[in-house]
Amino acid sequence: MKTRLPVLFTLFGLICGGALSADDVSALNARIEAAANKRVAAVSGFFTDEAYLFLGRDRVVKGGRAIGEAFSRLFAGRGPVTIETRHREKGLESEYYYELGFYILKGKTYSYLCKLAPAEGSWKKEFEAVSEKNASIDDVSGIETTQRGVLEVSKARDNGKTVAALYLENGYYLKGGALRRGHGDIAKSWYPNTRFNSLTELAHIQSQDDLVYQIGKYNVGGYAGLYILVWVKVKNDWRVYLDSNV
Repeated sequence: MKTRLPVLFTLFGLICGGALSADDVSALNARIEAAANKRVAAVSGFFTDEAYLFLGRDRVVKGGRAIGEAFSRLFAGRGPVTIETRHREKGLESEYYYELGFYILKGKTYSYLCKLAPAEGSWKKEFEAVSEKNASIDDVSGIETTQRGVLEVSKARDNGKTVAALYLENGYYLKGGALRRGHGDIAKSWYPNTRFNSLTELAHIQSQDDLVYQIGKYNVGGYAGLYILVWVKVKNDWRVYLDSNV
């Protein structure tokens, strides 16, 4: 979880602030629904050209057109699509939103976690994680245990050890459009000597018994930001499969 300096948020807000409203965000899912129920592949228009789609925990798709094709296969024969927003969180000092919700279809529901940002005069998704919702439990106590361990390990300000305590060995870190994978690559992308003061959940969806989507807030050296994480359970431990933060 690499952080940015507050001044970068301020500059971004000056450039983009005021161009789009929270009402535009709220209306976006209705527009996506309408497009998907005419032609599922049309959802590609609501993603940026360089967007990523993470399907479950083993497939990554890049680019609006490829994402539209992936949704066409995923939703084939299961329309109409209804989108239900579970939680939406606005960026603390910049124009973006993190969102949790569901795609509800005939006989099947998919959980999603996404980031929305201004693009081409509208809100578009920079990435999204999607998985079938079939959890029989809602229990994040194991995740809380991992997070407490990460806070303790990070006191040593050793990025390599902190990353190993938080991520899967082949986990992903998405920042500024750059997708990094694996402990070594992720550790090198963090600011040196990172120490977390706190990691606080704001909302989550337990999509599967061993898969959780989470939005939260971090504090590093007195500076606060938002994160979104995809957690997976391996044996008895929870680790991060995908991390993105601003």
